Parts: sequence; C-alpha cells; structure tokens
Amino acid sequence: MTLITILITAIISAAAMYFYLRRNQVSPTKNSQICNDYSNYKPSTLQTGLVGDMISIYRKKQHKTITTNLLPEDAHTIWFDLETIKKFIFHFEKNVQKNGISNAEKLGLRIYYASYPKKETWKNEQYQELTGFLGNPLTEKYEEKHTLVMLPTININGKNTDFNPLNIDTYTTGLPIYKRPNSDIDTFVDQSVAAKVSVMALTADSNKTNSTGSQTQTVTTGGTMAQNHGALYPPFSVDGAAFP
Repeated sequence: MTLITILITAIISAAAMYFYLRRNQVSPTKNSQICNDYSNYKPSTLQTGLVGDMISIYRKKQHKTITTNLLPEDAHTIWFDLETIKKFIFHFEKNVQKNGISNAEKLGLRIYYASYPKKETWKNEQYQELTGFLGNPLTEKYEEKHTLVMLPTININGKNTDFNPLNIDTYTTGLPIYKRPNSDIDTFVDQSVAAKVSVMALTADSNKTNSTGSQTQTVTTGGTMAQNHGALYPPFSVDGAAFP
C-alpha cells in the first residue's frame, strides 16, 4: 500500500468517525441530562419595554396595595450574587445525580412569595437562619418585608412536587405538607411541626452575612434545601437599578 493510499484511507476514516460522532452526539434537546453544555442555546431575552411595564403594573397594583394597607414600606426587589445562585444550582444538580436522577426534565424550581417574620422572633431556634441579620441596621429592617424562597421540585406522577435533593426519601414522596401551627404565625413555628420537616439541608449560614445582605451557604441540619436571604430593596439603596 502506497503512502498516498494510507493517507487517503486515514482521512476517510477520520471523516467517517467525525460525522458518526456528530450524528450520535447527545444534545439537550434529545436527552436533557443533568449538567449539559447549553452553549448552542441562545440566552433567554425579554423586551425592555415588557420588563418595565410588568414591573410598573406590579408597583401600581400589588405593591401599592401592600404599602397602603399593610406596611409603610415594602421591598420591591431582591438581589442575589451570582455565586450564590451557581452554588445552589450546583448542589441541586450534583445531589440528584448522586441519587440516580439523570433527566433534567423532571426537575425545576418553585419560587414562593414570602415575608420575613417579626424581628423579635429571629433568635428563636426555629428561625436560626435569621440570626445573622441581627445587628445590621439594614437587614434588621427586613422584618415583615416581601421576599422570595426558591425550592427544588421533582416530577412525581405528573406533578411538580417540592422535594429535598439531599434527602432521597423525598424523591418519591416530596416534602411533607406544611401545617401552620395554631399559634400566632408571627411568633415561631411549633417545634413538632419543625421536627417533621427536619432533614439534612443546604441553607444559609446565619453567621456569615456580607455587606449586601447575601449569605454564603453551608450544609447544616434543621430544614430543607432552599435559597433565600438575598438583599432587599428597600432597605438597601436602589442605586444601579434600571427599574427603580
């Protein structure tokens, strides 16, 4: 076999292998596995006018109703540093992988509208994640203000169900349905209720609050994997916001 024949054969083999791999390459559209490379996807966008109008509608209706009837001033923006979100998603994905879930289409995030309890309750054991806000003149103003809580979801029998990626028991049953205590909700959660949902969790470390109000994450016990504790505006300054 001549050198030219060998080279031609090698080139044809390499080309055949290349097109075979391209044809059989796993892509997010065919098999949405965890931790895919989405570099071929265009980033999600919204028209600035739509964003501005939606924010304005909220301010004129829901936010105005809250600040008029319930609070003298409520937060209308919450901010998280990018690393906090990346860490939360990373541990979400890695733990479901470790526990045998390989299809990202089964997973999601539910975002609850929420409100911080009164400051006087933050030292209670059930609210230990809030103790880091004490002593900061800005974060102490979080009491009773609007906030968001993100919880992972998994599809169970066709229903997007809240669950704890760090507790494999919840992969098939979801989190226990929370029952509000008979006592005043502004005091603290009844200990028996807290015990029912007490599992290994990824929560904010209450002893580490940075200057923006965001907290670093650590593994601890006493709750479910969730993300909260971003910076609220107000009380933080809205300087830099495109829609103040």
